[in-house]
Amino acid sequence: MEPALDYADITGYGDNGPDADLPDLTLLLSGRARTAVVDPRFRCSSYPSPFRQRRSRYGSRVVWSDCYRPYRRERTGKGAAVTTSLLAQGVWSGSMYVQAALAGANFYPLHDRKNPPNAIFNVYRTSDDQWFLIVVQNKDWPSLAAAIGRQELLLDARFNEDAKRVANAQALTEILDAVFTSQTLDHWQRAFDQAHITYGIVRSPRSNDRPAIACERSHRSARRRRRTSEASR
Repeated sequence: MEPALDYADITGYGDNGPDADLPDLTLLLSGRARTAVVDPRFRCSSYPSPFRQRRSRYGSRVVWSDCYRPYRRERTGKGAAVTTSLLAQGVWSGSMYVQAALAGANFYPLHDRKNPPNAIFNVYRTSDDQWFLIVVQNKDWPSLAAAIGRQELLLDARFNEDAKRVANAQALTEILDAVFTSQTLDHWQRAFDQAHITYGIVRSPRSNDRPAIACERSHRSARRRRRTSEASR
């Protein structure tokens, strides 16, 4: 290596060790670096890990090292060699979970839509094959029951108390599944809006959500124009 030059190197599993020569992809590293888990019980769209692998993240680590290289060259007249790996960056990304595991922490299992911890905090499908997530507090359970036209559930011995609804979450999920698949998403949106139920539509990359996105973009543009106007004063 030429001592006056700077070198940067990104590998899959590091420069040394039994897997140093193996090819790799960020998708594969998600499992190896403990940032993804496969669970055959999972029956709906996954809740994305906050530590998803991104090549741009790894590249940025090398770019950040450029801040140190001029200082080193000025002081020593020598270049620098920077190296990292997808595995190292993946473990770093999920280091909070890794450290917790080393300390003996217990983790929640992946979300099982058919048997959730709480049936009124869950993902459901409509008759037109759309998905939505409801996030209903215990105090709003009567409002949800009224919104779906199933007030008798409030008197059901399995669901008339908060602890009982949790204990019988699977049974309540089956009932709600049947209810929600009987109507379209538009129907449930109107019902939830009238009852002030907190919900969110699960959009696919091909979904037409342009009005909301356009509104958000217009707000951002207005904020930029306002900041520019204030700065010019």
